[in-house]
Amino acid sequence: ELARISQVTRQTMHTSILSLETAGLVERIAKNQRVVLVRLTARGRNRLQTATRRVRAVEHAVLADLSRQDERTIRAWLASLAAMTPSPGNAQAEPTEEP
Repeated sequence: ELARISQVTRQTMHTSILSLETAGLVERIAKNQRVVLVRLTARGRNRLQTATRRVRAVEHAVLADLSRQDERTIRAWLASLAAMTPSPGNAQAEPTEEP
């Protein structure tokens, strides 16, 4: 489910989860053979809070000189761009040119 939501392959998500687990940021709990829950550890929560504060600070600095309307326009454009992003299986390595 995480792979689907993140639009990456299951193998990519599995590798990412293993890396986060090795770093002590998440833990996996098997509910059965098909369902494995992943949750943040205390260290992972601290790291996420730190990263969130940094992202918010950058976001605030970038948007500080914009009008409310300009900020809404940029946020709408970014949301639209994110929605248009193809899943990894459908992404092209290089843009194609029309003849």
